[in-house]
Amino acid sequence: MKREPIFWLTTSDPRNGAAERERVVMLDGEPVIEKHPQHGHQGDYENKTRALGVRYIKVVRHEGHTIALTLTNGAAHLDATGPYANYMRVKARFLGWYPEGACPVALLNAGELQKKHIACEENRSPKAKACPPKSCNQANPCEHDLAERAARTAKWNKKQVERLDGFRSDAERYAEQVAKSNKELVVDVANAVAAKVAAAAQPPSEARQPSK
Repeated sequence: MKREPIFWLTTSDPRNGAAERERVVMLDGEPVIEKHPQHGHQGDYENKTRALGVRYIKVVRHEGHTIALTLTNGAAHLDATGPYANYMRVKARFLGWYPEGACPVALLNAGELQKKHIACEENRSPKAKACPPKSCNQANPCEHDLAERAARTAKWNKKQVERLDGFRSDAERYAEQVAKSNKELVVDVANAVAAKVAAAAQPPSEARQPSK
């Protein structure tokens, strides 16, 4: 009897579901597991094929992280031209997210990004020269892309440090102030002792001359 076609998610198949939904990369000497959104498969269990359609695109967010931006609201829905996909693209454009591997300067010149989205000062400069079309991609990012990611990450990390500082208790702030005052006091005492030792080791500035 001929089986009817079925449709299931990658995680439904324990033999290779996890491998199809994640990728392990090395970052600063540490393994990082990158998760991908679920994608539908069709056919039967012995002869399954990946369902046609675009489930997500890779974008660089405002904090410099690269994420999978889903364009469909379900793994079984693979039409990347529908209302949900249009909404996600408008959202990404409003927040200044751009496709991974694209040149931010070229996107700025084309109006896909605005100056307020660009974190790297060099990329905002009128002297910045956009990379030629198709000269950079996800596997071969341009210097503008790398600089923009680094600048976005640096600004985001700075904001996070300031944000976490606001959650510190009064006791922690007081302890830090006491430690700072004690450190300054020790430095002042050490400087005063060093000045006295140096003064004692120096000869008199005016030696008395014997009378004739």
